Amino acid sequence: MTRAQADFSALADGLCRVLEPGEHLMLSYSGEESDFVRLNHARIRQAGRVAQQSVVLDLIADGRHASAQRLLGGDPALDLLQLSEVLVQLRRERSGLDPDPHLLLCEASQGSVRQDEDRLPDSAAAVQTLIACAQGLDLVGLWCAGGIQRGFASSFGQRSWHSVHTFHASWSCHLQGDRATAGRYAGTTFEPAELTRRLAATRAACTALARQPAAILPGRYRAFLAPAAVQELVGMLCWGGFSLKAHRTGTTPLLRLGSLEARLHQAVTMSEDRSQGLAPSFTATGFPLPERVPLVDGGRLAGLLVGPRSAREFALPLNAGEESPESLVMAGGELDQAEILEHLGTGLWISNLWYCNFSDANACRITGMTRFACWWVEGGVIQAPLPVMRFDDSIYELFGERLLGITSQREHLLSTSTYGGRTLDGMLLPGVLVDGLTLTM
Repeated sequence: MTRAQADFSALADGLCRVLEPGEHLMLSYSGEESDFVRLNHARIRQAGRVAQQSVVLDLIADGRHASAQRLLGGDPALDLLQLSEVLVQLRRERSGLDPDPHLLLCEASQGSVRQDEDRLPDSAAAVQTLIACAQGLDLVGLWCAGGIQRGFASSFGQRSWHSVHTFHASWSCHLQGDRATAGRYAGTTFEPAELTRRLAATRAACTALARQPAAILPGRYRAFLAPAAVQELVGMLCWGGFSLKAHRTGTTPLLRLGSLEARLHQAVTMSEDRSQGLAPSFTATGFPLPERVPLVDGGRLAGLLVGPRSAREFALPLNAGEESPESLVMAGGELDQAEILEHLGTGLWISNLWYCNFSDANACRITGMTRFACWWVEGGVIQAPLPVMRFDDSIYELFGERLLGITSQREHLLSTSTYGGRTLDGMLLPGVLVDGLTLTM
C-alpha cells in the first residue's frame, strides 16, 4: 500500500468515527504528482512539478445529502481536523434540504485496488530527446508525466483505490500563415525511438507544407479521416449520444439511431471498454463498473450508459459514473493504414479537425474546420497542402452509407486535458475512408 493510499484510508476511518447515528459518508479522492514542461521555439520556457490532492465529501441521512470539495494539505492530522469541521458545516446545510428522490447509495463494503507499476522515463531525459529531434523547427509543445490516483471510501466500509502512471507529449510546428502541423505521443511506457519517429513525421509534414496550397472549391470529396480527426467527431457523440438520460429526454444527437429511424454502417462497432484504457473500475460514488458496455454493434445502438441518478430514476442497472464514455473503443476494419493513399486515390487526407460543434443536433450534423497538415491527394500521391476549410456533414452519412472502410490499425488517444488536473479519459480509434466529406467554404 502506498503512502497516499494509506493516508486516504486513515482519513476515511477518522471521518467515519465522528459521524452521528443514521449518517453515512461518501468520500471521493483525486490526486496526482505531475511534471509539466512547456516548450516554445523548441526550447524549454517553463518547467515545474504539481502535486495535488482533493476530496469530495457527501454527508447523507434520511435521503438528504450535502457535499463539498476540499484540497488536502498533506498533513494527515491537520487534514482530518479540517475535514471534520467541514462535516459540521455539511450537517447544518443538510438539515435545510429536501430529500433527494434520485439519490442512489452504494452500500457495498467490498472495494477494488489497481496499482500499476511506474514505467515512466525521467522527464528531463525525455524532454531533451524531444528538443534534440525538433532542432530547426518552430515547435510549441507540452510534456506531462506522473502518477494519477483515484479513490473512494464510505461509511459502509468500502475502500477502493486506482493508481496509474502516464505521460503525454503534444506539439505543433508552425511554418507560415495558417500552415502548421501537430503531433503527440502518449502512454504508460515511453520509447525514445517512437518519439523520434513521430517527430520525424512532423518534420516531413513541415517540408510538404511549403508547397503551394491546393485550390479547392466547396463541394463533396472522397476523404480519409485519420484517428485524430475521428476522435473529434466521436467526441461530439459523447455529448449525450450514449447517455440514457439524454435518450429518455429526447436531447441526444443520436435520437434517430435510438428510435431505429436511422442506422450507421454495419462495420461500425463501439463500446465503453475499461480493459483497453486507464479509467478506474469504480465510480466517484463507489459503484463497481462492468469491464465492457456495448454502445453500437453492427451500426445499431446496442446499449447506453446509465449513471447512478438515472439508474434510480428509471429503475435500470447502473453501468457508468457520468453518462459519457471514459474509455471509448471503436472496432478496427480491414484497411491497411500503409495502403490508405492507394485506396483514397484522389481526395482529401484529413489529419485533424477543430472547432467542431453541432450545426443540426437532431440530424447529428457536425461542422468544424480542417486543421494541421491536411492534404490534397491525386492518384494516391500527396500533391499539396489543403487550405483551412469548413466542413458540415452528418455522422449518419460519414459513418453510414458513405463509409468505405476502416483501418485495422488503431491509435490510443489519451486525453491531454490539464484543466484542474490531468484526466484518465481516452479513446482507441481507427481511421476511416469515406466516399464524401462536404466542404462548405
